[in-house]
Amino acid sequence: MEKLKMHSSNLTHDNITRLREMFPNCVTESLGDNGSIRLAVDFDQLQQELSDCIVSGTQERYQLNWPGKREALLNANSPVAKTLRPCPNESVNFDNTKNIYIEGDNLDALKLMQETYLGKVNMIYIDPPYNTGNDFIYEDDFSENSEDFLKRSNQKDSEGNRLIANPLSNGRFHSDWLSMIYSRLKLARNLLSDEGVIFISIDDNEQANLKRLCDEVFGEENYINSVSVNSKVSAGASGGGEDKKLKKNIEYLLIYAKNASALGPVNPVYKETLLFDYISQMKKDGKSFKYTNVLYKKEDIRFFKSIKDGSGEAIDIYEICDFEFKTVKQIAALEKITEEEVFVKYYNQIMTTTNAQTSIRDRVWEATGNENQLFAARYTPKSGKNKGSTTELLLYGKQKVLVIWLKDTSIIRDKNIYKREKIGTYWDGFSWINVSKEGDIKFDN
Repeated sequence: MEKLKMHSSNLTHDNITRLREMFPNCVTESLGDNGSIRLAVDFDQLQQELSDCIVSGTQERYQLNWPGKREALLNANSPVAKTLRPCPNESVNFDNTKNIYIEGDNLDALKLMQETYLGKVNMIYIDPPYNTGNDFIYEDDFSENSEDFLKRSNQKDSEGNRLIANPLSNGRFHSDWLSMIYSRLKLARNLLSDEGVIFISIDDNEQANLKRLCDEVFGEENYINSVSVNSKVSAGASGGGEDKKLKKNIEYLLIYAKNASALGPVNPVYKETLLFDYISQMKKDGKSFKYTNVLYKKEDIRFFKSIKDGSGEAIDIYEICDFEFKTVKQIAALEKITEEEVFVKYYNQIMTTTNAQTSIRDRVWEATGNENQLFAARYTPKSGKNKGSTTELLLYGKQKVLVIWLKDTSIIRDKNIYKREKIGTYWDGFSWINVSKEGDIKFDN
C-alpha cells in the first residue's frame, strides 16, 4: 500500500523548475539557512533578463563573472532597428531555394531571426574567434554611431562587421571575448527547437571559459559531450613554443542540447575501413580476424520456455534443433567462389562467439542447463542501442557462448563491406588540405 504524503507540494521548488526551463542562467547554487547547498533564483540575473538597462547586484554566488557581463546580456536582449534585405540578383534559384545565406553583423542577424525562427532550428554550428591574441573579435558597443566607431577603431571586415583586435596585452582580454560570445549564445539558444543541438568549435585558449559559459546559458544538465578533434599532425617543421610546451594538435567541439531530456538517441560516429583492408592490417599487426564462421543452416525452431529478466519482463527461449556452422574457407571451397564473395553472399550470417557476461546469457544458461545446443532468446531491452525493440540473441553450446554478428559492426554498400569502429569523443583522420576552398568557394581567414 502506498504511503500518503504528509505534506503538500513544494511550490517554490516547482516555480524554480519552471523558471529554469526559461532562463537556465537565472538558477544557481546558493547556501541555505541550514548551511546546505540548494538551487536558488539569481534575482539579479533575472532582473537583468527582464530589464532594458544595466542593473547591478552584490549577492555572493557560484557563477562565472567578468566585467561587462551585464552589458552583454543587455545587448542580447535589446532590439535592433534593422531588417533583412533580399538580394535576388546575387542569389541562385531565389524563388524556390530552401536555403538562406545572411551577410552582415552576426549579432544583428541573430536578433532579426528571433521572430521567424524562434524555437525552430534543429542544429546550430558556431566557429567563433578562438581568442588567441592574434585574431579579431566582434565589437558590440551600440552607444556609438557608426562614424564615431570607425574613427575610434578603424576596423571593419569585408562585409561591414564591427571588428576589433584583442591582443594578449588587453586588460580585458578574456572579458571582451566572453561578452562577445555570451550575447550570441543567448540568442542562439532561443532559436533552438526543443530537440535542437548546438556545436561550438574552440581551442584551449577559451575552452574552459566556454564550457562554464555554456553550462550557464544552456544548463549544465543539457551538456552532451566535449569532442577532441585532431586538427594538426604531430610532425612538421613548425615548432613555435615547443621549448616550453607540448605541440598543440587538438581542438575541441562542445555539444549542448536545448533540452537533453527531449533529445532522441545520438547516432554514433564511425570510422569506416574496407573489410579486407581492415583484415590485412590486423594480419600485419599480428592479430586474427574473428568473424570467420557462418551460420549456414538454422531450421526447426521450437519454443523451449519463458523466463523473466531482472525487471520481470519476459525472455522467450527457443531451441534451434537443426543448425550447422561452416567457416568462410569451407564455403569458398564448397561453392567454388572467393572468400570475398562468401563475405558478401552470407553477410547476414557471418558471426563469431564470445564469452561476454550478460544477465541475459546467465539467465538462459540457468534455464537450459548444460545442453549442447543452439538457443535463441527473444526479449525487449529497456536501455542500450536496441531499447524498446524486440531483440534476439543466439547462445551456443554448454557454456552458452554469445553469437555476435559481423553485420552489427559493419555496413555493406554496393557489395563492399566496411568495418565500422565507433570513434567516440576523439575525432581523427580528417584531411585539412585545401579546407579553405571547400565547395569550390575560397574563404579567406
